[in-house]
Amino acid sequence: MSEAAGPADYGRVDSDGTVYVRTADGERAVGQVPDASPEEALSFFVRRYEALELEVSLLERRITSGALGPDDVHELTDGVQVSLAGIDFRVDHAPGHTKGSVLFRSPYAADDDVAEVVFSGDVLFAGSIGRTDLPGGNPADMLESLRTKVATLPDSAVVLPGHGPQTTIAQERATNPYLQPGYLVSGDRSSL
Repeated sequence: MSEAAGPADYGRVDSDGTVYVRTADGERAVGQVPDASPEEALSFFVRRYEALELEVSLLERRITSGALGPDDVHELTDGVQVSLAGIDFRVDHAPGHTKGSVLFRSPYAADDDVAEVVFSGDVLFAGSIGRTDLPGGNPADMLESLRTKVATLPDSAVVLPGHGPQTTIAQERATNPYLQPGYLVSGDRSSL
């Protein structure tokens, strides 16, 4: 979006929050944002378009340069230590959401109340877990990952999920239905 153009120059929003963008062929509905002002709704879709435009540009540059993949690829096996940007991580294989799901754990010395920081991806969220009903997902593997990888983490571990707010293991033990002893023992979802 150029500096002179505003979101309203690109489309409009109906009273139900449906967003339309202007195209060479007329208007096209692109989605709905019912709980936002028309300006916010249009801005949201303009930002999505700009992000897509950037991704296409980056892909085009990679294809043109011939650099389609990384030069240095390493398999992340369970328990391996890796260093990224000067930070050391332990990799815990935690399948369930996907076959290759992992947790990245790093000690955290800056705060005595935080033992480590855990990047949980789509394994664990604040109040929930990643889906297991998609291709590559497996409920039995997720249950085992929760039992052996997540439930064994210290309460003071800060969790940074792939989606949603940060949490702690203590908070998840207290409130997450998937980390309750009854579920971890039986795997019975009817108790959730």
